[in-house]
Amino acid sequence: MKLVMVWDNPNMDRQLSEIFGGGRPPRRPHMIHLLKWLRERAGDDELLACIFANISAVAATNEKFHAYLQMMHDRGFAVFAKHKDQDGQGDIDADMVAYITKHLDDCREVIIASHDAKCFETLIPELLARGITVTVLGYTGLMNGYDRIPGVEMIDLEWVPGVFATPLPREFNIWNIPAEGKLFEPAVQPRRGPRLRRAAAKPENAWRRQKLRDAMSGVKRSRTFVPALAELEPSVKTLGDLVNMTRKDLLAVNGIGKTTADDIIQKLTELGHPLSGG
Repeated sequence: MKLVMVWDNPNMDRQLSEIFGGGRPPRRPHMIHLLKWLRERAGDDELLACIFANISAVAATNEKFHAYLQMMHDRGFAVFAKHKDQDGQGDIDADMVAYITKHLDDCREVIIASHDAKCFETLIPELLARGITVTVLGYTGLMNGYDRIPGVEMIDLEWVPGVFATPLPREFNIWNIPAEGKLFEPAVQPRRGPRLRRAAAKPENAWRRQKLRDAMSGVKRSRTFVPALAELEPSVKTLGDLVNMTRKDLLAVNGIGKTTADDIIQKLTELGHPLSGG
């Protein structure tokens, strides 16, 4: 029997970066401890663990990145590497699926270390139908999509002993709390947003309303939505400025009418940032 694991290196790096607030993560998982955990999980069965990496022109000359992959290879991981082309394209999704498919004979469990559920949404039901256990390894709260696939077990990488020497900066983590519960203090002290004086109606208000609607259409993340609003209303510089406003404050912004204000409130709610003032 076999246990097969694929590690989506660029995806796992991106999600860890998001936990640290963006940029290069200051620390990464200790892969040797992960390998130890995998070997214990495999027991007497054969373990096939492969790290998949797509390499940019910059990373290709990065000695630390090369040393990292070399160490993983020397310690017992297989490594699949692919160069990105001139347009920065070098997707490894199909390669991970192909690797799993190649080793299905006598396979009892497949562990997928990736948050890209879309990549595996066709393969996973096929594995489950063959009686193969499917486990997803990643960061809880960021593994969106897998929860819609029945029969998949999800394990937070931080739960694997030794993979992280100190806890990740996930202050609001409802997936790892003691039985007696835990109080999460507010990240910032509640405050009211700036009171914005209602200005007299001006001819350009129609233009401003249209610009706001254009800014909202197609926007999927608050980090792009807020700058779009800030361009038209200088007093709103951060997401905190916006979510601490009340609906009345929002209506006082020059050029924002009732319908536009309701659209903004709905958009923020969809993004997970409802106005604190309702």
